[in-house]
This record gives sequence, structure tokens and C-alpha cells, in this order.
Amino acid sequence: MVGALCALAYQIYKLHPYSDLVDPVAVAQAECREGQSVRIMVANVKRRNESADVFLDQVLATDPDLLLVMETDAWWDERLASLSSRYRHQVQSIPDDHAFYGMHLFSKLELISPEFVFFFDAVTPTVVTQARLPGGETVGFIGLHPRPPLAWSQSTTMRDAHLLQAALRARQSDVPTIVAGDFNAVPWERINRRAMRIGRLLDPRVGRGLYATYDTESVLMSWPLDQILFQQQLMLQDFGTLPDFGSDHRAVVATLCHDAAAAQLAPELLADDLAQAEASIDAAR
Repeated sequence: MVGALCALAYQIYKLHPYSDLVDPVAVAQAECREGQSVRIMVANVKRRNESADVFLDQVLATDPDLLLVMETDAWWDERLASLSSRYRHQVQSIPDDHAFYGMHLFSKLELISPEFVFFFDAVTPTVVTQARLPGGETVGFIGLHPRPPLAWSQSTTMRDAHLLQAALRARQSDVPTIVAGDFNAVPWERINRRAMRIGRLLDPRVGRGLYATYDTESVLMSWPLDQILFQQQLMLQDFGTLPDFGSDHRAVVATLCHDAAAAQLAPELLADDLAQAEASIDAAR
């Protein structure tokens, strides 16, 4: 009984930031100035999922400016081609038949120097780019899908370093940056919290709820693996998840407003965060 109560207290401690007991990340109080808003949609479509029409209908109904699609392959590349008329700018990294880390980025906004980088291996791409808003401002975007930790065959080493490397990229960026994707880590996990401190990233789930995205195929358990984090010069306008579309993940959507005068406070860096990040990255290498 004592052990169960201690476990319950620990869970409450870890999860209370996502309850209404905590002040949420601020929502833009005034209407966003024309041309300063960006809508982002992130979706892991599940490579073996063949419900492409359902997913494409969701994309058309949501109408994001930036669409990050993960676990794509040649089959999905053909189905996603129908989006080309709506999204003038797109980049993709399509793996061989045995990999699960295909990635497509579609954008209505002009992409500036988009590239796929492979931090620690040749199969898990990260898309790094900047995007020019209609009002002329520029935002950074980092889309990632690190390796998941697996109980018997894969430790957290590669995933942790991937998240931290992306956070360092955001920290070094000279424009307000969005970091999004299937993190294979929940928001309250220690490594995710460190990445948010290093990258000066805000989590829209704080004070609002868990917004679980995985596993849609389980009736008992689900948790939030898919994230859209952003730096403090970007103000949240709305955030949420979408209904099931045939994948084991739900898509997540956020609308952000570029506001250089935003007074939000980013998570404070702890004394050992950068040293710990360097150690994690060295271990992955």
C-alpha cells in the first residue's frame, strides 16, 4: 500500500504540469497581424497504413501552412503527390524498403535552404529549414523522428542525442524556431524537458492536458509522443489533435503567431544541461 501511494504521488508530480493547476502557455491576446501566422500539422502516417484518402481529407480540412509527414515510403510518396497543387514547396527523404523513417515536408510558405541532415546514422532524417511568412518575417523549422527505445534491442541513447542535437540547433538559430515531429518521448520525460530548456522551447500542452497521440490501436493506454514546440517569439493561437485516420498516431496541429515583442518566459537552463547534452551526443556518436 505504501509503495502504491508513493507511485501515485510520483505520477501526480510528473503529470500535474499538464493539468489546469498550472498556468498554460499563453495564447495570443490580440488577433494576429496579417501575414504573421503559421499553421503546422504533424502526422506519423504509419508506413503500413494504406488509408491515404482519409489522411488526405484531414489535410485538406485542416489546411496547414507546414505539413510534416513521417514514416513515408515510395507508396506514400505517390499518394501524397496529389498535394503538390496546394503546396508549392516540398522536400522528402524516402528510405529503402526496409526502413521506417521516410519524411515529407510540404509548405505553402517559401522554404529557405531546406535540407535533410542525418545526425547519427543514415536512416533517421531530420529536416532543417527556414520558412518565410507572408508578412516577410522568417521562422525556423526542425522536423524530426528519432529512433524509439526498444526494451530488448535499442536503448534511449540515439533518441536522446537526436532530441538534444535538434534543441541545440534551435538554440543556435537566429530566427524563432519550431521543433516538431514524433519525438518517441513524452513531454514530461527527463530528456524532453532538458531539450526544451536547451532549445528555449515552450510546450503547448502545459496547463491544457495530455492530448495523447499514440497508440490509437489501444483502448487502455495512450500517451503524447507527437510534439510541436516553439520559441518564445511565437505566440500560440490554437493547439489540438485530430481524429484517427488509420495510423497508430493521431495528427497534432498548432497555429502560431510571430510576435517579436512576446514576453513569454522560456524554460531556464540548468547548470549541467549543456554538459549532459554533450555527453549524450558523444555516446550516440
